[in-house]
Amino acid sequence: MIGLQNVVLSIMRVLSDSVLRSTSSTLFLLTSLTSISSACPFCGPVETPLSYSIARSSDLAIGESLTEAVANRQGQRRQSFSLLSRIRLTSSGKKTLSIEPPVPTVEAAVETSFSGTALLFNLPAVGWTARAADEMLLGYVLQ
Repeated sequence: MIGLQNVVLSIMRVLSDSVLRSTSSTLFLLTSLTSISSACPFCGPVETPLSYSIARSSDLAIGESLTEAVANRQGQRRQSFSLLSRIRLTSSGKKTLSIEPPVPTVEAAVETSFSGTALLFNLPAVGWTARAADEMLLGYVLQ
């Protein structure tokens, strides 16, 4: 009986050591893998929030695209827009003011070429930038 107990205890000790080693190895691998991959490899860069662009903008306008975007020597795309109205902050909220007479065209930086309505921001040190806009985006900006 004593010999059988010693054999069982030896087997349990060996098994517990191997389980402990495999558990430790697994935990080590998991912690090292999570520290290496700190970002989603399938995600693109995070875009600047719309509210941040609005807050920094010295002038906010609604415009219409006139031409396709053309890349300059640095590879930045620029597109021509006509300004239709400016968005001003009033005591009762944001308000659109029609531009009369028409302002000369504005060259704005764009991420990709688009046609139609645009929301334009005049950002310090950057100049005019434009985003494609639909009724939902304009409604959000004007609320």
